[in-house]
Amino acid sequence: MIFLGCASKTPMTTGIIYDVGVENATAFQYYVSKPITLTLVTEERTSEVRKGRLHSRSRVAKNKIVIKEKLPGIALRHENWIDGRIGLAVAFEKKDGEPTLYFSPNPNFPNDQRQFLNYADPENLIVVYGADRYRVSFDSKKRSEQPYLLIKSKQRSKQTAQARNAKGMRL
Repeated sequence: MIFLGCASKTPMTTGIIYDVGVENATAFQYYVSKPITLTLVTEERTSEVRKGRLHSRSRVAKNKIVIKEKLPGIALRHENWIDGRIGLAVAFEKKDGEPTLYFSPNPNFPNDQRQFLNYADPENLIVVYGADRYRVSFDSKKRSEQPYLLIKSKQRSKQTAQARNAKGMRL
């Protein structure tokens, strides 16, 4: 008898969600496949005319939030989308305004069931995090692969082996 066990991180997929039941999708500990940096850029400009001259002031504030690969997150809820996809709202910190990131399968790749980061504005890689809009950046080495959700899984299999020699039959 042989027991094999292996703990590792594996992509969260629609198949796993259906295997465990959609209502249990919030029971997992989640991680992201690569570090995600969210950057909020706010810009304030004021202009006025004083003594015949234009006086302009500008103030730019950058607020960055980094979600590392090892940072644990929890799904606060799941959502059944009209097109049949299941989305997960995952929080990586507890703050006012419910700062969550949304993940679901990419509709452009129907055979890939991983839970990818969703964007409010896909062309500009903008997400809504809490009450603000953030620009997303991540590892540029694999720019084509968007961040997706991971879960820890443990595979256990039991193998039993039996061998015997047939006794044969005589007339």
